[in-house]
Amino acid sequence: GTGFGLTMGLNKNLTEKYSFSQVGLFTNVFITLLAIPFVYFAGGSISFNLSTPTWYWLLGFSAVITVVSYVVLYGYKVLETQVASIILLAEILFALIIGYFFYQEIPTLTTLIGGLCIVAALTLPNISKEE
Repeated sequence: GTGFGLTMGLNKNLTEKYSFSQVGLFTNVFITLLAIPFVYFAGGSISFNLSTPTWYWLLGFSAVITVVSYVVLYGYKVLETQVASIILLAEILFALIIGYFFYQEIPTLTTLIGGLCIVAALTLPNISKEE
């Protein structure tokens, strides 16, 4: 949560001064450098020995993530940081819905309560703005 909040605040400030490409590159390099020690200390390894279809899926996934990050960075120019961070919480709800319909995953009671909390967080700021 703290890392997500820091990323939201920093990216909002950076998009006012630098291009989307520069901010995206900085963010990706920074996150990669932070992740490498965790892989090392967890005893994992990074392997590039992948099959050809796996490389195609990886490239497709990378392309989608790149487009999404540009859309998010553009959103920072249009929305306040607090509003953007709450909207991004909706991705958890979409994961829940996709899991239910495509993978027949039944959400637990805890998951449903968490989803209701997210819906409340999405709607409460809008209610207070209208009043």
